[in-house]
Amino acid sequence: VHIALAFDKSEHIDQFTLREISEKYLAAIGFADQPYLIYQHFDAEHPHVHIVTTNLTEDKKRIDLHDIGKLKSEPIRKELEKEYNLVVAEGRTTATKQHERLPVGQYSKAGTKAHISEVVRDVSKTFAYSSLAECQKL
Repeated sequence: VHIALAFDKSEHIDQFTLREISEKYLAAIGFADQPYLIYQHFDAEHPHVHIVTTNLTEDKKRIDLHDIGKLKSEPIRKELEKEYNLVVAEGRTTATKQHERLPVGQYSKAGTKAHISEVVRDVSKTFAYSSLAECQKL
């Protein structure tokens, strides 16, 4: 199971608070006893974490994911927004910019180097990365 918790770009949340919020969120949606990994990303303008876990319990039963967003995720999101004085997400339009699809280059056509340079330049303007390894993941 992959979960992303994103916050408004105006919010400056330290790593300890992000972890606390993530753990409360996991508990509220029924994943308190599941193994998990929380990874803080720095590839966008807004603070966010990715959580990876499993819905298969130790006794080999599955945690039901049907309607988990509506029934469990939304209520805890609202509760955490109040508890941590976070920007309210409901009713806000997504801040995610819709990126234009870059034209696909054709192998052996003239201008391949120029096309690659253009794509790298556009990616560099659009995404924030702090290492070559992060850039290569894009």
